[in-house]
Amino acid sequence: MLHRVRRFLDVRPGEGLPVLLTFLYIWVVVASFLLAKPIRSGLFLGEHDAYDLVYVYAAVPLVLSLFVPGYTRVAARIGARRVTVATLLFFSLNVLLFWYLFRFQDIKRLPDVFFVWVSCYGVIAPVQAWSYANSLFDTRQAKRLFGLIGAGASLGAMSAGVIARLLVEPVGGPANLLLVLALLIALAAVIVLFANLRIRRVGLT
Repeated sequence: MLHRVRRFLDVRPGEGLPVLLTFLYIWVVVASFLLAKPIRSGLFLGEHDAYDLVYVYAAVPLVLSLFVPGYTRVAARIGARRVTVATLLFFSLNVLLFWYLFRFQDIKRLPDVFFVWVSCYGVIAPVQAWSYANSLFDTRQAKRLFGLIGAGASLGAMSAGVIARLLVEPVGGPANLLLVLALLIALAAVIVLFANLRIRRVGLT
């Protein structure tokens, strides 16, 4: 049965594990970002009106302009594989810190900071995921397999909606959904770490 599925999907010997892990990685990253968006909106619009969005959106490219050069230098020094895992763990810890601050502190501009953080995460994490996927496959493999791997993004989009709808009331509102978000991002880090240990890469070092 498994052999028939692999033939149908045109996954060749030696490609099964890289395809599976990359599919899961992209699934989790997209699900985490699309879960973060309604959390972000709920927390931000609880304190501000829609007209204030222009200010936080303007801050996003400024933050990215500071983050990206530093990220590039660190990746060149210690390797993109390690930086990818470290970045995901860092993001997960960020979310736990946001949860603590939203739950136990009263910081007026915290929703603004979180809004900018989510927007930056939505740029950085998917780019990392696809760059990582590109490192695992050569050009011919990528042309054949990236459609299948990209289905993980579609599944992630559906999963995010289901998670938000099913868990927002049981966990006690948008702020507590941050714990679910932190878990998803940590799961992405675990997937990449496992891939680093088990899969030979084409481009990453």
